[in-house]
Amino acid sequence: MLPIDFAPMEGITGYAFRNAHCRTYGGISRYFTPFITVNQNCLFKKSEERDVLPENNSALHGSLPADPASREDRLAGERGTALLVPQFLTGHGDQLLWGVRTLYGMGYREINWNLGCPSPTVTKRGRGAGLLAEPDRVDWILDAVFEGMEREGLKASLSIKMRPGLDSNENFPALMEVINRYPLDEIILHPRLAARGYGGAPDEEVFAEATAACRHPLIWNGDVRSPADAARIRDRFPTIAGIMIGRGLLIDPALAEEIAAAEPGTEAGQGSEKGLFPGGVPAGGGEGARVKGGWQDLRIFT
Repeated sequence: MLPIDFAPMEGITGYAFRNAHCRTYGGISRYFTPFITVNQNCLFKKSEERDVLPENNSALHGSLPADPASREDRLAGERGTALLVPQFLTGHGDQLLWGVRTLYGMGYREINWNLGCPSPTVTKRGRGAGLLAEPDRVDWILDAVFEGMEREGLKASLSIKMRPGLDSNENFPALMEVINRYPLDEIILHPRLAARGYGGAPDEEVFAEATAACRHPLIWNGDVRSPADAARIRDRFPTIAGIMIGRGLLIDPALAEEIAAAEPGTEAGQGSEKGLFPGGVPAGGGEGARVKGGWQDLRIFT
């Protein structure tokens, strides 16, 4: 059974949403935080710091041993067993290293670097997918981070969530060469150019190229909205290490359990029939109230 990860979605999948979903549904191996930015003074935004505080993510576990063998431990996917992975958005090696160091001190053992955000306000600043046009800069950042992690004894794993390019696939082979030189834990690939945003179909041919070129475990991300979608991706790319789902889990919060139940040799999942909250949104205040606005926004995906 392939691990299913919940993709980060800014403004929606914050800690209140993650706690509620994790307590209600199973099948998720890891939840990824919406990206955390680091300013020039190496400080988090207060709201982003609150989102990643372990005490605010009580339904999830906040660490993953930096051991490749631990990958198999992610297959359980039972309610309350999911891991939390913080994601960073930065175009500077010193900031990324500071982030790894800070989160390591908070108990996190896996950190993800965002090279996929397609927002023009992000890419124009040389962050997110904007870095895909500069393989040499990606190389410099990774070199600085891994050298610093070794020097400081930070036994954390670093993964990358990325796209094949900004407005073309021209640099994709060079990016793969750079990425293959470093001990990354895995690559999560959303096979759409950043310039396309979320429009059109994912490019399965470029993902096939990645499966041949990438030396790290590779995870599929993009347009999985049913067990049939997951089965098709698994059958076409049998060597992938997992599937990451975003919008599909917003439309159907029990999708991961349904995917697990549909796999040969598995028993039916135990997904809730009531939805994440009765009536689709929480009725009370507190943590549930912070989920309400984002949950109402999900109408745009249906």
